[in-house]
Amino acid sequence: MYKFEGENYKKTQDLSVAEIGKLIKKEFKKEFPGLKLSVSSKTYSGGQSIRAYITEFEGNLFTDSFLQYRSDPDSMLSNETFPDYCEIKRIHCQKWTDEVLKVLERLEEIGNSFNMDDSDIQTDYFRNSFYYFSGIDSGLEYPQLEKEKLEYCKRISMKNAEMFEEGKICK
Repeated sequence: MYKFEGENYKKTQDLSVAEIGKLIKKEFKKEFPGLKLSVSSKTYSGGQSIRAYITEFEGNLFTDSFLQYRSDPDSMLSNETFPDYCEIKRIHCQKWTDEVLKVLERLEEIGNSFNMDDSDIQTDYFRNSFYYFSGIDSGLEYPQLEKEKLEYCKRISMKNAEMFEEGKICK
């Protein structure tokens, strides 16, 4: 995570974060033309940051096991299985489908290709080109979760009609 220099860093190091944000969006759109990405940048006294969030995605975002966890109050799955914050490449995230994980991982790679980090957190030394955050926009995630939960419940209620009627699943 720390001590890296992205392949595009040298040729873009003199650009503003707003200009780099546009380059990130352009690169992402080239690889994923059907997806929409929102990119914002900010400069402040402690540095600068870029946030890149997917705002439209075709297909399912969530795995069946995550939908089961969110739909079934008596689920054997625990909260530890699905942390609220899944950080790509640090922990195994069972919340997102493989397709989503591939896109998120590539979005992270694209952003970091324009970045540099020479930080050493053990000595409290922080030096980077910009802080970079990427993921799924909450305006997409939460409505999509409700939609996919409903589809999941309909699908499993066909198999478990009695449990569904008794309110044991998909509350």
